[in-house]
Amino acid sequence: MSTPVQTAPRAGVETDGFDLGSHLMRAMEGLDARSREAFLLKVGEDLEYPELASLTGASVPALKMRVKRARDHIRERWEKLDRA
Repeated sequence: MSTPVQTAPRAGVETDGFDLGSHLMRAMEGLDARSREAFLLKVGEDLEYPELASLTGASVPALKMRVKRARDHIRERWEKLDRA
């Protein structure tokens, strides 16, 4: 018997009075433009790193670092927003 797959609500969807899209936008505040671009292309558009490199002209290692920094930034801000 398989376990049903749970999916997270889409960004911008209000869940029990909580707007995920708005929360994500607030968590992304202060993120530099290059890291924001890499994060949105990787996570939002689900592109692979070679595709990102082709689109941005940046190297794959540079893009991996940008996405990591963006994730770290967003995670930290998200947690602070949740505590506020």
